[in-house]
Amino acid sequence: MTTVWNELEQKCIENAKLCAFSDNAEFTATYSDLRSYIYGSAHTLLEKVPVRTNIAIMLSNPYWEAIYVLAGLAAGYVVVPLPQQYGVSTCLKTISQLNSVTVICDSTTVGVYKKEHKTLGSYIIINEIACKQPFPLPSVYENDLALIMFTSGTTGMSKGVMLSHRNVVANIKAIASYFMVSSDDSILILRPLFHVAVMTGELLLGIYKGMQISFYEELFNPKRVLKYLDKNGTTVLCATPTIFGYLSRIAFSSQLRLSHCVISGEILTKAMVSLIRTAFPYINFYHVYGLTEASPRVSYLPPELFNLKPTSVGIPIGTVTLRIIGKSGEDVPNGTAGELLVKGLNVMRGYYEQPDLTNKKIRSGWLHTGDIAQYDKDGYLYILGRIDEMIIRAGVNIYPTEIENVLLSSTAVLEAFVYGKEDDNLGQQIIANVVLKKDIASEDLYKLCRTKLPQYSWPSQIVQVSSLEKNSSGKIIRKNRMNDK
Repeated sequence: MTTVWNELEQKCIENAKLCAFSDNAEFTATYSDLRSYIYGSAHTLLEKVPVRTNIAIMLSNPYWEAIYVLAGLAAGYVVVPLPQQYGVSTCLKTISQLNSVTVICDSTTVGVYKKEHKTLGSYIIINEIACKQPFPLPSVYENDLALIMFTSGTTGMSKGVMLSHRNVVANIKAIASYFMVSSDDSILILRPLFHVAVMTGELLLGIYKGMQISFYEELFNPKRVLKYLDKNGTTVLCATPTIFGYLSRIAFSSQLRLSHCVISGEILTKAMVSLIRTAFPYINFYHVYGLTEASPRVSYLPPELFNLKPTSVGIPIGTVTLRIIGKSGEDVPNGTAGELLVKGLNVMRGYYEQPDLTNKKIRSGWLHTGDIAQYDKDGYLYILGRIDEMIIRAGVNIYPTEIENVLLSSTAVLEAFVYGKEDDNLGQQIIANVVLKKDIASEDLYKLCRTKLPQYSWPSQIVQVSSLEKNSSGKIIRKNRMNDK
């Protein structure tokens, strides 16, 4: 096992003449150029920032951001990507959770940073990306920290997940072993590098595979994204079910060059699968599962099974071992739900400055995901929901996702969120909030649930709302409504 830059530099050398980065306008770089940019940026960091310290990347240009992420990894810094696409306050919240950090700014971001950060810490300003020939870098080892990636915080305060070079390299190689893309492919990165799935599964994997990498720099607009994909002949796209849903609703007349797509980040419903598959019958879809604490990839469903088992997240990646356990810690048989545990080289070092939480999360080498899962009779994995989202009604365990999927099967429902409300008689009532695409009588939704769900899962209330509260990455925030009184 080697470090991230050791692995990626070799790929830059092998693919020196190929295009690495391209926005088709202001910035294009071959892999040879990229290698020189990384050495030039590493030189800048080593001149201005103490070695082996935390650096937070707050650059407005995504290509520069990627280069400084790579330069930081090459020079032995601990890199902390910031979610500048989600606003300055979110960035500052991330920075505030670090004991010591140097913020890498540019002329655009530094003014906002200085204005908003009343207790300004250390920062440097980057005005250009310089090239430099390779030179000796500080020694970096596989067990050194590479990244601190902050979770998106759908059920509470975000946490800093510490990932070593060993964790990240193991995950890159495992993904590369099954993801059938090559240097002939081009990938469009839609989401920020703040998300570990984008960092590992798109940027770093893209370099490892020698792909042409582009970043979508505008505010998300499905029509604009489709035009970009068509104009640039993009072949690889990774996104959430929600994003693919937006694209699918307007893509029926499009014949894109997309050939390999990855779906992750949210539970995939049968209704969404039908929409996506109808719009894009020619694409190889990989349905994958992961979590920040696992660098992130844990399992994948091969594209040849997407039509047969589309809501399954498949089988574990090469370096991973899985268990599903019951309440007493015993392994449960196929078809029985329990908590998913993960073990492998990709499992995090721990949470930043939170040893007690780390010890609670990782026990005897097993990462306790907090996700409820089960295997089908063929041994394929399904994610049912979160333990802390589970509703207990009259002593029966109920998974909100199952109810949400039924509601989402109605063509009138755009979004659904199901949660438990304490009840003196039943333990919990089941409340469903729905956002509608078109008018439908509440009684018709109750009837749909009574038809497709066992009686103990019938919602007590179905409430029509204008929107659902979401976090900065677009995921529904659940904690504030769980066990609501």
